[in-house]
Amino acid sequence: MELRKRSSVILSMIGLLALLLGMVVACQGRFLSYQGAVAKQESRIALLEGGQHTDTWKTRDLSIRYRYQRDQGNAELSGTVELDKSLGRSFSTLEYLILWVHLLDAEGRVLESKGVLTSEYRHMVRKLPFKRSLELPPGTTAIAFSYTGRVRDGGGAGRVSGDAGDGDSWDFWMYPFR
Repeated sequence: MELRKRSSVILSMIGLLALLLGMVVACQGRFLSYQGAVAKQESRIALLEGGQHTDTWKTRDLSIRYRYQRDQGNAELSGTVELDKSLGRSFSTLEYLILWVHLLDAEGRVLESKGVLTSEYRHMVRKLPFKRSLELPPGTTAIAFSYTGRVRDGGGAGRVSGDAGDGDSWDFWMYPFR
């Protein structure tokens, strides 16, 4: 009898663990996504039809000179990311830079996010080119950019934020959401 009771408890615990794991997996997409977030008005870039459109988006950390051409449910997006001169003067190495484009509806809500650029690890390049074909979800009227990166000067492995060795590092980021 004791063995059956113990088996029931173990099976119940396994079942509960499986249920919790299933909930985590089901919810992880929402927690790790910007879908549904609302972009600030000043961060929204309208996607216009007809021909190629070129502009520049600038923050205190970098500027993005971009081009896009929208054709119904698709867009070709390309451009160049250039780090601000203050980062280049103060730090010798770009540890990493990740750039996303967020596809927005008319209210500025994120329909989908796409990675546009991931830089090489620990490589100082002032200008980083990107090119991405985008399938636009229905209702896409605008885009917004976001990024995260780190620059470094000096030693250390740099694999964790506290490992700058004899050098310094600076994390920078921008998220366009309210």
